[in-house]
Amino acid sequence: MNKKILSIDTTDYGSIEFSLTGQSETQKRSYKITPQESDKILDYLEIFFKAEKISHPELEIKKIYIYKGPGSFTGLRIGAAIAQALSLAWRIPLQVLKK
Repeated sequence: MNKKILSIDTTDYGSIEFSLTGQSETQKRSYKITPQESDKILDYLEIFFKAEKISHPELEIKKIYIYKGPGSFTGLRIGAAIAQALSLAWRIPLQVLKK
């Protein structure tokens, strides 16, 4: 199985971008989101996984990337919290990147 890297980008105000990088390709999808809708981020991640045919992310993803900024403090904290929670739940490494 070709495991992929999940990237979570919350650096742009008003949107969140997920990407999956495999050996030769990267699939990206961006979602518009307001600060009041931050509770929907996991719903958008589930939609992204379904579109990319990821049924068992804990087995199909080998690493998570999160971007540390620049960006809005709240957006970055929400993205970091989600990435850390997924990393702990799936027992896969998390790496923080500068954009």
